[in-house]
Amino acid sequence: MSAARVLLLALRDDWLGPPRLAGALAAVGLEVAALCPAEGPLAASRFLSRRYCFSRGQPPSLEQLQTALAEGPPARVLPMDDAAVLLLRRLPLLQPPLPAAQLAVLTAGGGDPKSRSDWLDKAGSQQRARQYGLAVPDWLPWPAGAPPPQARKLGLPLVLKPVVGYGGIGVRLIGDAAELAALPPPPRAMLLQRHIAGETWACGFYAEHGRLLAAFCAAKERQHPARTGPSSRLRIEAQPALRAATEGLVRASGYSGFGSLDAQIDAAGKVWFLECNPRPSPFLHLGARAGPDLCAALAAAIAGRPYIEPPLRRASWRVALYPQEQLRDPQGRDQGDADWDRPEDDPPLLEWLAQWLRRQGPAG
Repeated sequence: MSAARVLLLALRDDWLGPPRLAGALAAVGLEVAALCPAEGPLAASRFLSRRYCFSRGQPPSLEQLQTALAEGPPARVLPMDDAAVLLLRRLPLLQPPLPAAQLAVLTAGGGDPKSRSDWLDKAGSQQRARQYGLAVPDWLPWPAGAPPPQARKLGLPLVLKPVVGYGGIGVRLIGDAAELAALPPPPRAMLLQRHIAGETWACGFYAEHGRLLAAFCAAKERQHPARTGPSSRLRIEAQPALRAATEGLVRASGYSGFGSLDAQIDAAGKVWFLECNPRPSPFLHLGARAGPDLCAALAAAIAGRPYIEPPLRRASWRVALYPQEQLRDPQGRDQGDADWDRPEDDPPLLEWLAQWLRRQGPAG
């Protein structure tokens, strides 16, 4: 009996975390194919059984998409980045429509391309999370080209962030009223949101039909760039309140697929929703080493059998993500007791990442 196939869909060639899922998915017995840029890290992974590649900056052709959906066919289509999430939303709207069998692949496991993509709108996601009963810091919209809104009722400091964005790009902490007043009208829609002091956490998960199948939580101990950039060092620990909030959001929204809920946890232990990422975050491949294996949960769901989620293997585990942490701290002066997470089992991907690191300049 042949292994079930999953299709990883990546449109970006500069997202460094999702390619690590290829090995984690292969380790649980799945056949892994990818539709991705030829120059990107995912195409480099040795764990792919099939590559449907296109050139950097050029979206895949409809013929490539249909071939990737028809061959196999895949049991699940898994978007690896925000652009892929949006592409999946557009595919059911094509005229003439895709064949029924290919459309069925897009919704296997309860996937809803439109509902998933709605989480990319930060303003809409704040409203949805609040409707689902999560605590959400107050916010105000700041339309493109408009002067700063009257944000006095939000208090200070404030977080400024794009309505549509990722990886901390465009995010800024506003410390006082003078700093806010000095900001020029933004070229794109933004949000001003009350800043919550505390520690930033993420709960990575896999879910189907609104049921959380596996999840684990990680505190973002280091980010690069500092405070607003992607995670570079994590502390994986049990965080029951965040897991409960994630389970509630998944259930209320009927979510299916990989995802992560980012939250701020204040000194009193209250969980404040920041955003829901409707695709893999850079640490989800760590599940097998952490305990709850998100990829094993997916494989079990495809096979129609239950997944018995194990507890965390360690009470607290620090992980330095490669190459993000090395870019932040090239000399390793701040590694501490963290374990390096280099893909030693995937030499072609490791070499791609090393070359990427060298291209970042002397600091890398």
